[in-house]
Amino acid sequence: MPDPFSFDVVAEAGAQLIRATAGERNVVFGHSMGGQITPRIRLKVPDRVHGIVISATIGYFGNRTKEEQEEFVRKRTAPPPPGTDPIAAQLIMVNSMLGPKSSGPEVELVRWIASRTPPKTVQAAVKAVQSYPEADAVAAIRAVSVPTLLVAGEVDQTGHAAGMKRVADMIEGAEFAVVSGSGHYPWAENPAEFNQALFGFLGRHFA
Repeated sequence: MPDPFSFDVVAEAGAQLIRATAGERNVVFGHSMGGQITPRIRLKVPDRVHGIVISATIGYFGNRTKEEQEEFVRKRTAPPPPGTDPIAAQLIMVNSMLGPKSSGPEVELVRWIASRTPPKTVQAAVKAVQSYPEADAVAAIRAVSVPTLLVAGEVDQTGHAAGMKRVADMIEGAEFAVVSGSGHYPWAENPAEFNQALFGFLGRHFA
């Protein structure tokens, strides 16, 4: 039985959804780990994906320093101290991924949802990130040949801007934007600036 958290299984599920619901022009959006899966979805249904938007991901695990890799895994897999409420422990991690001045209803929604992700789900997702073959990830990124926008948070330490720029440079003609003051959730932390980048991209390519 295939691992339900493998990127290939998730990409196939995304491809099936697109086959069932796609219209004439389709732009696929992927955030964080979803941004790593999005190029792989396009490989499965290239005739149905006409544009890609990727938020807060640096594409593949190897596109990090050794120290960044270790920190990424440690923060997401370390068990909370004995007696610590799991939601409170998860919230600490979520808060560390936000910009220092981030606030507002969208940010509070992120905090509420992300802090309630079961720890085993987080650990399984981290395992999927680590085990996704770098060669496959790079090949899927380089194969993208549709209009593409990558959006980074200015102070995101997970999908950091420098790593996202390296991915953007692997896609011919890709656009790249950095949302000021934002951490890992630019669409929630600075929605006005994020939407300006997003709708500007859509207007240029899919008016």
